[in-house]
Amino acid sequence: MEVLLVLWARAHVLMMLLCRQRLHSSTRLLIYIGESQNLLKDTV
Repeated sequence: MEVLLVLWARAHVLMMLLCRQRLHSSTRLLIYIGESQNLLKDTV
């Protein structure tokens, strides 16, 4: 459960940064989400 909270917190902060940059690095966001999903699969 701690891993989920950490990933959620990171995603939340990342979304805030992206909103400030007007989705300047949307591709990085997609890659980040993909990596996060892979981590979830490994932990579960």
